[in-house]
Amino acid sequence: MLADRLYFNFCLYVVAGLCLPNGTVSLKWPKVYYSYVVISDVLIILNLLTLAVNLISPNVSLANRCYSGFTTLATALSVTKLLASHIHKEKLSKYFKLWDDVIEKDADLELKKELLKNEKVIKRLSTCLFAFMVGPMIPWGGLPLFCKIISYLVPVP
Repeated sequence: MLADRLYFNFCLYVVAGLCLPNGTVSLKWPKVYYSYVVISDVLIILNLLTLAVNLISPNVSLANRCYSGFTTLATALSVTKLLASHIHKEKLSKYFKLWDDVIEKDADLELKKELLKNEKVIKRLSTCLFAFMVGPMIPWGGLPLFCKIISYLVPVP
């Protein structure tokens, strides 16, 4: 049962393109998986650079900047998570192993307390990052519409 759950988690990592440690799952084709991870990481970073260059170039209209701002923030959040998973790989693998131990030994309260403490931090951090990503979407997405309405109301001399 534990092996099935770990294999399911591994499939989720592959589908989502996450660079998380795989725990005790043995890979059938490790080079293919890691090359997939590297290619997806490079593509996400190149996508962020392309969006950022488009966002700050002087030839872009305000409407296009507003529309590409949310995409740039979402991609920046993806790159942040990506880099954090690479930087804290040992810490993440430790937590996955602790999680496996908690599943195997439900009576171990010390491990559960440490996991719950870190879960609260991760929940708060994810909520803040989501609010940071979605918050600017409203003015950036609504600004072109607001400008169009104002252009109808204010006569042009």
